[in-house]
Amino acid sequence: MCHTERLTVRPDTTCAGHARRWAAGHLQHWKLPENTVDAAVLMLSEAITNAIVHARTASTVRLVLTGRHLDVTVTDLNPRRASGKDRLARACPAGGPTVGPSRPVQLTESGRGLQIIDALAEQWGVRDVDEGTEVWFRLRVDKSGAA
Repeated sequence: MCHTERLTVRPDTTCAGHARRWAAGHLQHWKLPENTVDAAVLMLSEAITNAIVHARTASTVRLVLTGRHLDVTVTDLNPRRASGKDRLARACPAGGPTVGPSRPVQLTESGRGLQIIDALAEQWGVRDVDEGTEVWFRLRVDKSGAA
């Protein structure tokens, strides 16, 4: 079984909510467990907000469900490259590289998006693509209810 959906999001912070609702609707329609939907929507919210705030361009969101994995990508359309090569990729189980300090130094309201993705995703990364910069993450889908 393979399902794919794609959404283009304007560079407006109010559009992050639209992307969350859009994704939740598709994931629920695909009958994914509630905790998987919640984790995916939270990580999507962080990734799309980063794209809107930092790239300041339209972004695309792609959901792909294949068998036991849900892949989510957020691609901004900013031609300025983040680094010129893959960076911050974590294609290994927990215990791999982390992003930023393990504990926030201050009680700020921002700056933890990639830490949240790192904590919840089975795999994730950031890479430069033709269109701009892509943040991707993968969740294992367990129909019994575990994300």
